[in-house]
Amino acid sequence: MHKPVMVNEIIKLTEPKKDSIIIDATFGFGGHSKAFYEIIENGLIIGFEKNEMTYEIVKEMFKDYSRILIYNVGYENMAEIIEKLGFLNKIDIVIFDLGLSSFLIERSKLGFSYKRNEILDMRFSQKEGKPLYQLIETLTQKEIERILKNYGDIKHPYRISQTIVNNKPIKTTKDLVNILIKITPRNKLNKTLKKVFQAFRIYVNDEIENIKRGILNAYKCLKIGGKIAVLSYHSIEDRVIKSFYKSPLFIPLLKKPLRPSDEEIIINPRARSAKLRILIKK
Repeated sequence: MHKPVMVNEIIKLTEPKKDSIIIDATFGFGGHSKAFYEIIENGLIIGFEKNEMTYEIVKEMFKDYSRILIYNVGYENMAEIIEKLGFLNKIDIVIFDLGLSSFLIERSKLGFSYKRNEILDMRFSQKEGKPLYQLIETLTQKEIERILKNYGDIKHPYRISQTIVNNKPIKTTKDLVNILIKITPRNKLNKTLKKVFQAFRIYVNDEIENIKRGILNAYKCLKIGGKIAVLSYHSIEDRVIKSFYKSPLFIPLLKKPLRPSDEEIIINPRARSAKLRILIKK
């Protein structure tokens, strides 16, 4: 579906062995897991994929991979599965790729893209929470303003939040886009749309708190000296990962995040904004 980002760098820095037990916390379509699978001859990969549609596809895709187990569970709850499998404190490597998959954007019909006219849902899992179009109905102007500022890095969100409140109900991506077109200068429209959609997606899925929970879940799963590799794609995610540098739980392997090579960006433009950080369990 899409090329995995910074695979060679992740493998080099996490140093998988032939018998490593690895968690792919954001399995997606298994790009990173496939690369690790070639290395671990008698190890195991345990994948977690929250989106039901993606899970059903990859469950079939990887049915013949005897050393890959995939669960339809979000990474914020993965320690429960790992405990049932008997691998708490035994995992060598945990990988997080926090990027939104191209499948969710292009084929899920859940309203992740401002370029498509779809229902404003934005939930990674249809089993959890409420769709965005329902949540917007109950949000106040102040609450929307806070969401846009905290999760979209929109510096002056008052006008956007007020316009959204004044134009309820908003049920589709087209409804939201049309509202923003009216109040946004043309030269800033794409950037604004991207930030607004990002902010609402993060809010709907409680992404920031779930990233924190995911890292703490990974800590429970890892052996001492085990490594977490995290790919983030915007400053809000990266700040969360960086905050663990000061934690008594981890040692950062890199002082500064690693960025993709120019060659990779040319081949895979999705990698352009990626930052790789590595945490080691104390």
